[in-house]
Amino acid sequence: MQTKTNESEWPIAPTFLSLRKGCKEDTANYNIDGIYNPFYIRGFLADLSQHKDIQNAVSLFQFVPKDFLPHDPNSKNQNIITGNPKKGTVILNKPLNKQIEKILEGKKIIRIDSGTYVNNGRLCDIFRKCNGTRFCFIQDSIVGIFAEKELNQYNRITDENKYTYALKSLIKKYNKNRKNDIEKIKYESFEFNGQGRFCLHYTCRHSLFEEHIFPIYLQGRIIACLMFGQMGRDNFNKDLSFKEKREKMEEKNPDTSKYLKDIKKLDDCQWRKKAKAIVEHIEIFERLLEEKIEYRNNRYINTIFADVEQTFREEVKNINIKYQNAIEIYTKALDNAFDSIRRAFDKSDDSFIRMFAQPIDTEHDKLIPIGWSGAAFNAQDDFYFSIKKLNSLYDSPEPCYKDLIKEAACPKIKTTYDDEKDVLLPGWLAGKEVVYIVWKRHGDELKNPKNKITFDNYKQALRKFYSVALECYSYIRGTKMELLLETTIQESAHESAHFILPAIDVVEKKMNSVPNWMILGNYSDDFYRYTNNYSKFREEVLNSLNQLREINYGSSLIYSKDFHVNKKPERVSYLIYKLTKMLENRAFDSHKVIDYDPKIMSTKEANIDAKYFNHALYNLLDNAIKYGYEGSYIHIKLEVDKNNGNMNIIIISYGIKIENDDRIYNLFTRSEDAAKMASGSGIGMYIVRKICRAHGGDIKHRSEELCDYNIPVLINYKQNPKLISSIPESQSKFDKALLSLSDNIEKDVVCDSSFVNYSRVFSSRIETPTFRNTFYVTIPLK
Repeated sequence: MQTKTNESEWPIAPTFLSLRKGCKEDTANYNIDGIYNPFYIRGFLADLSQHKDIQNAVSLFQFVPKDFLPHDPNSKNQNIITGNPKKGTVILNKPLNKQIEKILEGKKIIRIDSGTYVNNGRLCDIFRKCNGTRFCFIQDSIVGIFAEKELNQYNRITDENKYTYALKSLIKKYNKNRKNDIEKIKYESFEFNGQGRFCLHYTCRHSLFEEHIFPIYLQGRIIACLMFGQMGRDNFNKDLSFKEKREKMEEKNPDTSKYLKDIKKLDDCQWRKKAKAIVEHIEIFERLLEEKIEYRNNRYINTIFADVEQTFREEVKNINIKYQNAIEIYTKALDNAFDSIRRAFDKSDDSFIRMFAQPIDTEHDKLIPIGWSGAAFNAQDDFYFSIKKLNSLYDSPEPCYKDLIKEAACPKIKTTYDDEKDVLLPGWLAGKEVVYIVWKRHGDELKNPKNKITFDNYKQALRKFYSVALECYSYIRGTKMELLLETTIQESAHESAHFILPAIDVVEKKMNSVPNWMILGNYSDDFYRYTNNYSKFREEVLNSLNQLREINYGSSLIYSKDFHVNKKPERVSYLIYKLTKMLENRAFDSHKVIDYDPKIMSTKEANIDAKYFNHALYNLLDNAIKYGYEGSYIHIKLEVDKNNGNMNIIIISYGIKIENDDRIYNLFTRSEDAAKMASGSGIGMYIVRKICRAHGGDIKHRSEELCDYNIPVLINYKQNPKLISSIPESQSKFDKALLSLSDNIEKDVVCDSSFVNYSRVFSSRIETPTFRNTFYVTIPLK
């Protein structure tokens, strides 16, 4: 799932204001392209400089990447940033103070002036004609102190004390290298609207005007510096101002000195009034900037989640519920969605979002993963939450959620969970039923957001997507259950037809095969003997059909969460015998033989409900026929364990691998190999275990590989070497495999070695490994 995002766009935390060349305000990536057209910034500065309480020139300084070119139509050459204020809106502040140049590290300082010069600005502008520009740029570059990494590791809002201490330390370090005390930086703090603000001062050694630097912040980080300069304050002396330059300039322009007459030295009260007006404007600007970033953040969040949700819904919409792997396809779609969200919002390597919900089996006592981002989910790892331990969660206060959920978590989650990094979030879709739990881990940017409102909006959008995911999952889950139950009924009817139609056919054939001449008197004894045999055969057919009716009736237990068994003593060996007689023709049709000798079976009785237990045995034998290899045996053994008071029924077949875990006993669960071999609904083994446990017993299984190849097909090759004609290059490995087979394995596995007659069929089947699959059914004797 690919979202239309720029990975450098989130979190939106700009470091400069001026828009990059070729970008527009509504589409620019604020992190790398800037925010405002320089004309907008110049307008803000012009308005500020003309304010009744200020009436002086102001400039804005920013730290931008070295390759940055501004969006500046005023500049004739758009491949450079001009150093001449008359040729462009954006000015490159160069040359730099050497100490500041080291601090910048890959950045440069750009400057935007208000475009107006009032009062003192006119005087300073006159003396710039004496090559003072170079010196002005060097001393103005003092603003670069705010680019120091040591300072920017702190947030001015959340780490105010640390930030202030770091700044004062940098000023002290910087001032050590200043030979002229006039040029040293001074720190001044004051309170405004209940919050602390500050500015830095330094004095130009030529003009003796004080320059004042006011930082502008966004999300607690420096984004620009406002310089309010050319003011006569503490160090100002008209007679000494521009002393070195004035004599030369007055020779050229006798009117130069008259501008000094208009300069008044400000007292603290006047200065405070101007500072208040500046800070007032800065805070308005910061507030508008925060709102602009918040709007862009929310637009980004909404765009990303709309894109993720649309793609997710399209993938889910294309899921065919009839496919066996419908839930797996859904899970993959949700995995992709979570990964897209992580890529857009969270760059941390160990972050993840994991969603747990009830599986298709409504009686399941666990919430299992249905969505898994970050590190790949290993199906062998047992991650789940116990539903029983979550019963009290809905009525509990929110502060208790964490402890209750952790208590319900499996050992694997408890050992992986990190208290400092992780969040466990419960959610409900309807009523008091716990529908899902989200286990998530965020990176530092999301855990400690610079803008709490933005992060809250992100969390709100994420919760909304959780609801979308659960709605889709619930729909698929419910629809799939309905479909599979319907399929079960259809398959039961199909199985009935499989036995009923052949039985009726056999009866009719027997009746039609009675010759007319046998009715003659001389042959009456033979006729009566024949009709007696027919009556006996018909009785056997009816008994088989009645047995099948009970088996199909047993399927109704799927509709009931709980069912009760009515146990009484029964000869289990006789039940098995009747089943083998019923299924032997079906086994024969697929070149299999059921190996069961009733003569050596125990006559011991067990306390069972024959109706239900018969159904369990039928499912086991039915699966052995379905999934066993053609040409193989199905062995049935009966053992009595007197020491433990149990009876053990062992059913052995040879075929595809069965995973050695409990998943095959989950409702509607089938492996891919099983789905390829035969149709089915994934209900049978669930019912078998349910019946066994209802009797106080259980079922287990073991699957062990006997050979890398299909053994019955391999024995076919042994009897008919010509079968290898389509793959002669494989003869040596097949011969080697034959030599590795013991006589006992061949004897136990193969009942038919002649069912493959074509080389093409041989080549398509031979490469499948053979597994011995053994099921152990244990029931109490009493």
